[in-house]
Amino acid sequence: MPGPRARPARAGDSLRRRLLLFLLVPVSITVVLVSVLVYAVASRYSDRVYDEGLLEDAYGLAKVLKATDSDALSPQAAFLLEYNKLGHNYYSVRSLRRGVLSASHEAIPPGPAPRLDGDAQFYDTAIGGVRSRAVALAVPAPADPSDTLVVTLAETVQDRQLRAQQILLMSILLQLVLTAVLLALMWSGVSRGLRALDPLIGRLARHGQELVPVGDVPVPAEIRPLSATIDALLERIRRLFVSQEHFIADAAHQ
Repeated sequence: MPGPRARPARAGDSLRRRLLLFLLVPVSITVVLVSVLVYAVASRYSDRVYDEGLLEDAYGLAKVLKATDSDALSPQAAFLLEYNKLGHNYYSVRSLRRGVLSASHEAIPPGPAPRLDGDAQFYDTAIGGVRSRAVALAVPAPADPSDTLVVTLAETVQDRQLRAQQILLMSILLQLVLTAVLLALMWSGVSRGLRALDPLIGRLARHGQELVPVGDVPVPAEIRPLSATIDALLERIRRLFVSQEHFIADAAHQ
């Protein structure tokens, strides 16, 4: 079946404008796809950075418990653990034998149970209806080495999302600047490319009435079929004129 026919050019259409419009659509789609990819990468990077900070705080809390040889936290230490400029932090110290020893006002939902000789366990949860990220690790109890303490810290994800959105905003601004520069370069490039038609237009303007062939004018390879068609048209017109002159001469002779 024949392919889709191109829309015929209307009077006043600009080839330069049509080319730029054809290029603008894929450029716009690319900007959207890149923005989505940037946000996904920024979210993963932000999560990794904040997870590392959350794990360091959990190890810091375990060291404080070991240094004070106590299972309870002072009010000052509890305040510092819960403070968060944009969201809220939560903590919990739970003994496998004695239950919860110290915790924030909002309880942290339990997650995967960490092992004493294993890695810390990260998990996503919700505290008070707010999305949060938690980490749990197991350490020996300072007062009873035969007991195990599970230290859990959690934080809301508003700060993570804000950092990812800031990265996305900076990326979009940069992409808009680059897109504007790219469109300006494309406009200049298309204009310079169209100048390759100037010799052909000049030859037709100067010698069009003399029916001089234009095939020897240096033009791009894509324009050669057009110049060949013009030469064929000029040759047919020249032959028509010659035939007309012969007819007039014969008629005058008769």
